[in-house]
Amino acid sequence: MSNNESARLAPMQTGNLGEVFRVAFPLIVSSGIFAFKLFCDRMMMAWYAERSIAAALGAGMTAFMLTSFFMGVANYGNAFVAQYSGAKRHDRTGLAVWQSMLFSLAAGLFLAVVGSLTAPLFHLLGHLPEIALEEEAYYRVLTVGAVFALLNSSIMCFWTGRNRTWTVVAIGFASIFLNIAFNWALIFGTDGSGTLARGPWPLPLCGEWLNAFSVRLGAPEMGVVGAGIATVGTDALSVAAFLVLFLRSRNRLRFGAWPARAFDPQLMWRMLRFGFGNGMQMLMDVGAFTVFNLLMGMYGVNSAGGNIGAASSIAISVNGVAFVPMLGLGAAASILVGHGIGAGNIPFAVRAVRSSRILIMSYMGVMCILFEFKPELLVSIFSAGGSMNGGTRVLAEHFLRFAGAFCLADGFFILYGNAIRGAGDTKFSMYVMMFCGWCLFALPCIVAYWLGAGYYVLWGIIVFYAFSSAGILYWRYKQGKWQEMKVIEETGRSQRRRGAASVRLSVPVISEEAVLSIPGDDLAKTDPIPEDEERL
Repeated sequence: MSNNESARLAPMQTGNLGEVFRVAFPLIVSSGIFAFKLFCDRMMMAWYAERSIAAALGAGMTAFMLTSFFMGVANYGNAFVAQYSGAKRHDRTGLAVWQSMLFSLAAGLFLAVVGSLTAPLFHLLGHLPEIALEEEAYYRVLTVGAVFALLNSSIMCFWTGRNRTWTVVAIGFASIFLNIAFNWALIFGTDGSGTLARGPWPLPLCGEWLNAFSVRLGAPEMGVVGAGIATVGTDALSVAAFLVLFLRSRNRLRFGAWPARAFDPQLMWRMLRFGFGNGMQMLMDVGAFTVFNLLMGMYGVNSAGGNIGAASSIAISVNGVAFVPMLGLGAAASILVGHGIGAGNIPFAVRAVRSSRILIMSYMGVMCILFEFKPELLVSIFSAGGSMNGGTRVLAEHFLRFAGAFCLADGFFILYGNAIRGAGDTKFSMYVMMFCGWCLFALPCIVAYWLGAGYYVLWGIIVFYAFSSAGILYWRYKQGKWQEMKVIEETGRSQRRRGAASVRLSVPVISEEAVLSIPGDDLAKTDPIPEDEERL
């Protein structure tokens, strides 16, 4: 490596706060795009009808639960791309992305069939009939179009795994505007969108333009079905845009984006083997939350007229947007750990996780104060012109206070779970979610509901679960077993690098204290984290 190249790479070798934030910021934005799309869906459905927001979360979470295992496996392409990049084996990154995309296509066909067969579930759970009808319709649309969400997750790995996330951000922002426009038109229809455009601030700011779009589209009023179609449609357009960029000639030449044979049995097996734990962890997590949401919907309406399911949906929707920065920081930690493992640079990985923790703790403190002391500001967003029932509003504010405590623990859960999975420790995460997600969360919620406990008890259970699972993952991280793992196949060169790193460091497990004792200049002398010279 030339002196000029060393100077260019030096700032990217210490895992300090600035570096982690540089990697995390576009990931935060890209994660925020997805969360903001869901938030807009639910906000507009709350404007449309109170029953619709209750239906949207119940059906949306159930569809996401069905998709979550496959999305977890597809997303694990990030770890392969990151470690291939860390090992400077760029020709393998395109092939890894193709394995993820082929898996997503097969999974999408499976989900379309299973979704159609399981749609009547909501009527069997005893939800209010008008809510169950909307849940079934919304669920059918989301499961049939789930293949596009999976393909998005797969192909994005090409950029996110290499820390080139601004492409993802640009397409994500475009999808937000399209999703809002299609939501407005398809949920409310031509007549309804015109009425809404004349509503209270801030609706008139963009309402007239959206109303003109709705009139031009000639869309009928479709309610929750329209929201589902808007989401699936924008996902499909995003896939098309990503494919065009992924298959550019420079990517075909350098990264193997158009391989002679897209299916690689050995690489697919490795992705399924390591991705299985990631998928199961995601399934257990989302499945437990789905049980919680379905149970909250079964409480119906309280004595004050508040819709308990709708209030819980609002609190979870607000929390979903609030913890987006934690998702981005967790993803950054996973990618940087993957780069460190691939390059044989464990001190870099340890310091990156520590820096991520400092950023997460700072952010969580601010959000907890907002959730605990000003929940009414957040709930008011879901009420267009004060249309929300007063009882529902009060319940949502109470639930947000519980969500603040949950958010505090969830930050550590996201950070340490991502850190160990970035190295390949996916089985342990799966076992944690199987135990904590069900034995400490879902099953206690079911038992509490069956025994006649109130809905506040269920929110207390979710807080206990969050602190317990975060503590277990932190303990696993401190053990240091993740430092000895790797998901990509070894080559002679990478084995020599890992062997040299072990001799140089002369300790089997590197603690944070040991890394912090290494001066920054000495840490920068360890194997560098490679940075692609080509920016897309």
